[in-house]
Amino acid sequence: MKFAVIFPFLAVFALSGCNTPPSAPSHVPTLAARKPAPSLRVEAHWQKIVGKWYGDQPTSDGGRKRWCPTYGTNGDLAIEFIISDRKGEITVTRNNCLWGVCGDFLITTALRPDGPGKWSLRPEPYAWSVYEIIQLDDSEFRYRSVDTGDEYVVHRVADGFEIPALH
Repeated sequence: MKFAVIFPFLAVFALSGCNTPPSAPSHVPTLAARKPAPSLRVEAHWQKIVGKWYGDQPTSDGGRKRWCPTYGTNGDLAIEFIISDRKGEITVTRNNCLWGVCGDFLITTALRPDGPGKWSLRPEPYAWSVYEIIQLDDSEFRYRSVDTGDEYVVHRVADGFEIPALH
């Protein structure tokens, strides 16, 4: 009895794919042969982001997060984080990443050690991060995590800059 009630819906669902309009001729080979024009915005963002930056802001648990990303011209990204919780316990981490720009978005991915001096991409989804570029000039860079909505602010610093010690 149940099958008799469900059967008409299944038949309509299954046959609905048979009534599709003919597809238009494919333009993929034509599009693949064209070279896209470079985006001026991507190039401008890329040039402004290259270099060393420093951020320092409170964490939601009452601690402090300080970080210093260095964006290389070749797409390499080295980030040092110093995070202190409200008790004063400090965690220091360093990440090797790759970075790129797509429109108004900064995209980063963490790398994993693959032997001495060798790195490879991490395939895990959580190793990739996308940030919306909110504001970017020669001295300040504001961006927002697409995943969490958290906003970050970093300021340009000299190449020899090191994160100051906690007091």
